[in-house]
Amino acid sequence: PLAPGTSAVLNATLEPGEVQVWDLSASHLPMTRALTPIQARESDPHETAAVIEESVISHLRADVPVCCLLSGGLDSSIIASIIASRVRGLRTFCAGAAGEQGARDDHWAAAMVADRLASRHVPVFIDGDLFSRRWVEMVSRQGVPLSTPNEVAINEVARVLRADGNVVAMSGEGADELFGGYAGPMAAALSFERMGCPGGLSRGAFQLQDAAWAPLAAKAAMLLPQTLEASQQDSVLRAWYERTFDEVSEGTDDPMQGHLRFMRRVNLAGLLGRLDSAMMLEGVEGRTPFADVRVAAFAEGLAMEHKYQPGEDSPTKRCLREAFGPLLPREIVERPKASFPLPFQSWLGAGAATLTASPWMGSHFTQAALHMVAASPERLWALAWPMANLALWAERWWGEPNKRQMQNYSASVA
Repeated sequence: PLAPGTSAVLNATLEPGEVQVWDLSASHLPMTRALTPIQARESDPHETAAVIEESVISHLRADVPVCCLLSGGLDSSIIASIIASRVRGLRTFCAGAAGEQGARDDHWAAAMVADRLASRHVPVFIDGDLFSRRWVEMVSRQGVPLSTPNEVAINEVARVLRADGNVVAMSGEGADELFGGYAGPMAAALSFERMGCPGGLSRGAFQLQDAAWAPLAAKAAMLLPQTLEASQQDSVLRAWYERTFDEVSEGTDDPMQGHLRFMRRVNLAGLLGRLDSAMMLEGVEGRTPFADVRVAAFAEGLAMEHKYQPGEDSPTKRCLREAFGPLLPREIVERPKASFPLPFQSWLGAGAATLTASPWMGSHFTQAALHMVAASPERLWALAWPMANLALWAERWWGEPNKRQMQNYSASVA
């Protein structure tokens, strides 16, 4: 309880791994913040299966129905295989686009694993019309732009599994950030290191440049001068990337460990936030056994060669492939990661049409940039996706048509 006469709003955002301590006996509520770094020890890769299995079992504790997301990728297949050996009649769900018959897509891979596990499998198909509707609706309901197209797939599969009576869904999210699963970014980081950090670029600045949807140098041609000035030429963002990279890489002599730690610091927080918000819109709790502090400590203690090994046919998540290879079909163990399982690039037309019609976008972006992206959204998808999300977000707060849409939505919910 607060001390007599104390008044304060306890509202602060914590960074990943940060602890905030309040002294409630004082009248002015002094507060301290501290990061709690993962205490890693040298890990034995032969213990990988036991560590993951223990985490999955602990995450199964629930007094409501539990199901499993199964994309047919390595991570979700590992989680599903462990659960299936303990849960009779496990329900598995896969969201993705309807592919050509015989295509080796997510649905094909998930069906293969489900058949092997004898799970009760439900494919959830998404097409362009559904994607467009859910995209607009999610921006409206959450009041913020979406960060990746995968959020639409997560939300749709959450709708289906909740209607099926499930309340908790297990997911394989988190393995990529802990065990070096992003082949492209890991290869880019390795190339950067082998070239000796070319151009005097810091490691943090490299990560910002490599991850940006829009090339940083292109912003001068895309944004109006006042917006570019207000953004301080990305100086604050770049400083944060550089400072944070230095913080997370402290204590390691392997620069690749530093790059992977940074991916964990940035990507994992965003990934878990997206999973939680997209699923909780439908009243579903997403659980991620890989993103467990015990698993993170184990992964941190592994030498890089057990996580990422360039030159191999399957260079990523080496210890996971070795530990669980005997339990899964070879096609799954060797299957490359699909970053965007939805062909959303060809579905951006409707969203991109809002670019030139949005007064808010016109007050921040050059007309040349807006018309260029609106004319070729599929070809310029890396620009069209974030820009269309900004346009939908602006319409959510300041556009008259969307205000009416939200009023109708609120009335229907009531």
